[in-house]
Amino acid sequence: MIRVSSLSGGYGGRMIVEDVSFTAGKGEFVGILGPNGSGKTTLLKLLTGMLSPSKGEALVAGRPVGGYKPRELAKIMAVLPQHTEQAFTFTVKETVSFGRYPYQKGLFRQMDQHDEDIVREAMEMTGIDRYAQQSVRNLSGGER
Repeated sequence: MIRVSSLSGGYGGRMIVEDVSFTAGKGEFVGILGPNGSGKTTLLKLLTGMLSPSKGEALVAGRPVGGYKPRELAKIMAVLPQHTEQAFTFTVKETVSFGRYPYQKGLFRQMDQHDEDIVREAMEMTGIDRYAQQSVRNLSGGER
C-alpha cells in the first residue's frame, strides 16, 4: 500500500531525511524510531504530502502522495500527532469520528448511523472503546 523509494527532503535547502526506502503492505504496522531531531516528523510530512520531497517518491496505493486531492487522500491515510495544540477539547470518540469526514456528504456533513457503526467498530477493533467519552487531553501519549 505504501512504497517509498529513495525519499529525501528537508527545509530551506537543509536535508533532514536522506535516501529512505521501504514498503508497507495493507494491514502492516510500521514504527519510526529515532532520537529527537533525527527526522521522524519530517519523514511523516513527506509521506503525507505536507512537505514535497527533494528527491525520490512516496506512493500510496500506487500513486504519488502529491497526486491526491486532500479529501481523496484522507480516505486512505490519516496522521494524528501525539502532541497537538487544541483550542477545543474533543473526546476520543469525536476524534475517531473525524476520520469519517471525507465520506460525509452535504453542506453540514453530519454523521449518520452508518458512520456511527464504523466508528464504534474501529474503536472496538483497536481496543479504545473504553476511552470513548474521555477527553483526548487526558490520555497519555501512548494511549493517544
